[in-house]
Amino acid sequence: MEAIKKGTSAVKDVPHKSNLCINYSTSDVDLLSRRIKFRRGVNRIIANTENKQHLLVFLETTAEIESSYDKENAKWLLDKYKELGGKHNGNED
Repeated sequence: MEAIKKGTSAVKDVPHKSNLCINYSTSDVDLLSRRIKFRRGVNRIIANTENKQHLLVFLETTAEIESSYDKENAKWLLDKYKELGGKHNGNED
């Protein structure tokens, strides 16, 4: 299959499927896209932060802020927090 060029990058062997997002509304796609970008960014921060205590404070604070935007991201952040050894008081929504 030929490479599909967009800008300077080439995407190879992309299977052709019509209407990939047929079961999703535009707002669902926007939400999923935001979650992917958000989680990739947080994973980069986790990978590049050496001070564990600062990282735990960042995750807990960001989870509190994110809970007003996207409950799933907030839950994901708290899971990361616990995975990295943080202790939470259990009062999260």
